[in-house]
Amino acid sequence: MMKTAENAARVRARRAVSKADKTQRRDTILQAADAQMYAVGIDAFSMEVLARELGFARGTLYRYFATREELLLELTVQKRDIWTADLIAAVSSGMTDAQFINVFKACCDSDELHLRLSGRLESVIEQNVTLECYILAKQKMHHSLRLLAEHLVDALNLEPTEISHLILVLGALYIGAQQMMMTPPFNPDDLPQELRYAMETAHKQDLFAPNALYILTGLRQENHSR
Repeated sequence: MMKTAENAARVRARRAVSKADKTQRRDTILQAADAQMYAVGIDAFSMEVLARELGFARGTLYRYFATREELLLELTVQKRDIWTADLIAAVSSGMTDAQFINVFKACCDSDELHLRLSGRLESVIEQNVTLECYILAKQKMHHSLRLLAEHLVDALNLEPTEISHLILVLGALYIGAQQMMMTPPFNPDDLPQELRYAMETAHKQDLFAPNALYILTGLRQENHSR
């Protein structure tokens, strides 16, 4: 938070003229938005509050991000790039499939906001941005996915296209598993006993790792049978 506040103060002190200034101001906005969402959640995130925190006129903020969803999309792309770099750094040759799955999960677990943004990406965020923003974001994410696939070839002993598909499937599985683990919107004591028991049992299970391993094992078996 201190670093974000210092950056914001420094950026406010001058008008953004050069490309470097504009990039720095854009990054400062994203950092402040990230901090606000961690504090209050995505639903309560407010562009007006963000502008006030940064000391910007609302018009200044909207020159960089025309809509709330445009900012959320760019923040998702940024977080995905960080996740990709973290996974590349954590994976090493000679890993077992189970070790890879555990590393994948650990990288996903490291940023809860990334999970929540990714869970809304296709159904909400991308539905409310311009075609230009959508295309640019998709190009960045596909580039990140290709980079990751190329770096995992030796570790997983799979083709880049197979790794790309695997990463997308594991990502969807992780998001789904985590959403099933979320706390219900009601007091559990108010739920019927059988429903409460079923939910408590599900929450104690690791829904991701075993199923992720099944997927990776099945992919290898399919390759072996060709």
